[in-house]
Amino acid sequence: MRVAGESRAADGASCALAGVLAAGFGMATAWGFSVDDALISGRVAWQLALGHGYRFNPGGPSVDCVTPLGWAYLLAPFARGGPERAVWWASVWGALLWLMAAAGLGRWGGEVCSGARRVGFFLCLALSLPLGAWAVAGMETGLVLALGVGALVPGAWGALCAGLAAALRPELVPWAAVLSLGQAVALRENRGARVRALCLAVGPALLVALLRGVVFGKPVPLAVFAKPSDLEHGLRYAFGVLVLAGPALSWIAWGAWRRIPRRWLAVAVAFAVHVLILIGVGGDWMPLWRLAVPVFPGVLLVGAALAEVSGGWNNVVRAVLLAGAAAQLHYALGSDTRAVRSRRAELIAAGRSLLQGSARVGGVDVGWLGAASELTIVDFAGVTDPEVAYLPGGHTSKRLPVDFLERRDVDALLLRRWPAREGETARWAYAVDARVMTLRGAQAFVPVGTIPLAGAGEYVVLRRRSEAP
Repeated sequence: MRVAGESRAADGASCALAGVLAAGFGMATAWGFSVDDALISGRVAWQLALGHGYRFNPGGPSVDCVTPLGWAYLLAPFARGGPERAVWWASVWGALLWLMAAAGLGRWGGEVCSGARRVGFFLCLALSLPLGAWAVAGMETGLVLALGVGALVPGAWGALCAGLAAALRPELVPWAAVLSLGQAVALRENRGARVRALCLAVGPALLVALLRGVVFGKPVPLAVFAKPSDLEHGLRYAFGVLVLAGPALSWIAWGAWRRIPRRWLAVAVAFAVHVLILIGVGGDWMPLWRLAVPVFPGVLLVGAALAEVSGGWNNVVRAVLLAGAAAQLHYALGSDTRAVRSRRAELIAAGRSLLQGSARVGGVDVGWLGAASELTIVDFAGVTDPEVAYLPGGHTSKRLPVDFLERRDVDALLLRRWPAREGETARWAYAVDARVMTLRGAQAFVPVGTIPLAGAGEYVVLRRRSEAP
């Protein structure tokens, strides 16, 4: 018995190491990825580090401009060097958290499947571009991803991890509730244990909503109003989650669903509920399915359980589909994913030069714009501005009032433009940018320079005539 126990321990350790190596490889293929919203959190953390309080603009109002309430406080100790530095540290901590979570995930994978199926599980983990990219994106997703793995542990600790993940990402609340209660039911826990699991899964998010309502006047994040979406976008997003992202393809099985343990059925139901929620909220504007990433580890474990009880041909078909999805993502998006941060650094440097001497600059992509200087940023998308957030339109099509530029005393604009085709004039990429040029006072602005974007048009910097260099 001792020898068997030692063998199991050694097998568990080797699977944990394999999980770490797989996650590390995935992050290495995506290092350099980030998104503009990460710099929004970084700028709020910067304001906190400088003693200006929880706000986006120095001297501006305290505003709930990032969805995960409190995330900026975690970044503040690393943010005195500016938003970019804060995001870099967030990427490092996200990577470390994902490595630790992947060790546990690898051990689980080793228990669920064996032989070639186990190798397939670790390959899926290593080749998942969404998992690798979002772990190092510099947002809260690395932390939420680690909590998503912890949520798979049956019992109170797993339910608490699910609840903390949902507190950071409100769209995860139904998933957390269904997963925690479902696992308690699947393991035939008593009624008290089921109630405890449900309370731990939902309670943290309710407390955050209450706090947000007291501090900011609304129980939901400002982003809900600033970035409304629609059912069509939600359906496209769900298609990506189920097909293009890859992990859910491991669920294609014939008859195997009846032979896997009940607890994995609870994980599967929770994922299905989460997909429905993503359809309802309209998905997300960021690439690589950020809102689904925290639940992908559970999806992979369910796929491993299905593979263990499936026949050879079924697993071959599944392996081909998974490999094809991973290859397509890496081929189509891999190089661009790794280049995001370096390209953004170039934008920041160019914007800093062209905006020198301005005091109040308006634009949509306020993340990198806010990292370019300590200027007051006037947010045309409303992500950091409650007045704009509640205006009609999406975050790139807000219907700004006619006196907006004058009332906000904007002295510089950063607008995005598609290049002119032969015989045509250049057009603005965002509807709100086109509207800005029709507002009162817009005729006083003149272009002073452009910032090219790789294959995606260019930014145009405009200054008021009296202030243009």
